Amino acid sequence: LRRLRQSNDIEQELIEIQTEENTQSTKNLNLIELLRHSRFKWPIITSLVLNAIQQLSGINAVFFYSGDMFSAAGLKEEKIFYGILATGVINLLATLLSLRLIELLGRRPLIIWPMTLIVLLMVVLCVLVEVNRRKSQEGIAIGALILILIFIILFAIGLGPIPTVYSNEVFAIEAKSAGLSSAMFINWFCNFLVALLFLPLQMIMNGYVFLLFFACVAAAFGLLFFKMPETKNKKLLEIESFWK
Repeated sequence: LRRLRQSNDIEQELIEIQTEENTQSTKNLNLIELLRHSRFKWPIITSLVLNAIQQLSGINAVFFYSGDMFSAAGLKEEKIFYGILATGVINLLATLLSLRLIELLGRRPLIIWPMTLIVLLMVVLCVLVEVNRRKSQEGIAIGALILILIFIILFAIGLGPIPTVYSNEVFAIEAKSAGLSSAMFINWFCNFLVALLFLPLQMIMNGYVFLLFFACVAAAFGLLFFKMPETKNKKLLEIESFWK
């Protein structure tokens, strides 16, 4: 705990952890009980939305089908490899940066503000891909590639790590098993949907497929802006008071 907090002053947190464990019932809630309990309404909703939008933002469409995506954006065949390589390098570097930012800036800012930019980015990306499809220009294709790399950075510092961190912080001990397993199920189910549907939708919609990601991120942003609390260095009671 000292290593995680980067401080020796952890005694009070240890007392709080022990107190919570001693006062909670030993019976874990199942999913039905969790959904019926008003105390866990917003923790479960915000956790599910965060884990869903992590996938429905389109990040794995980039990683699974980056070659097809860059080709559709108009990037020349010989440069697609370098585009794919850039996505991996940028994701690695941005993820390393996020390790510092999560504790420096907190959870909520790294979700809200990157999502704001992702919403705008998806609209611009849609426009660039459609313009380039009608009038192929390498400059536009490179612009689309740059936007995709910016999207990866925005994702890696926010939607990448925070859904798991947040879900661990908003549930009481007796609700964690059901809450976290539900969040993981939604995460992988949405991942499955993206893997299954992206290419068929891209063939039908062309560049307009990015508007689907825009709609998903915009809807999630609207809910999280009003209902996602900051959880950094907050006690569970402080977090729960946000929803009262």
